[in-house]
Amino acid sequence: MPDAPARRAEACGAAPLLIYRGVEELDRHPLTDLLHEPNPRLSGAAFCEALVTQLLLSGNGYTELVGEGDALELHLRRPERVGVETDAVGWPLALAYRT
Repeated sequence: MPDAPARRAEACGAAPLLIYRGVEELDRHPLTDLLHEPNPRLSGAAFCEALVTQLLLSGNGYTELVGEGDALELHLRRPERVGVETDAVGWPLALAYRT
């Protein structure tokens, strides 16, 4: 079924995003605001669909948090362009994005 990843991604994009503190559901939180509008180009649902599609098709999904303070944005990063930088012994130090 070739459209199975698309259906799964759409289902994830349609799921409500909820934040809890203990057992209390929070009506407002900076994280929910960011996830509902991650950046000027994508809605929260479209961002989630794209991230889940990347995860299902490549096995990885990467995002980058950009900005400071209240001016934060989330951007998708293409999995095939992300690599692991290691130290001299081979321990991971950071992720590098190749443009």
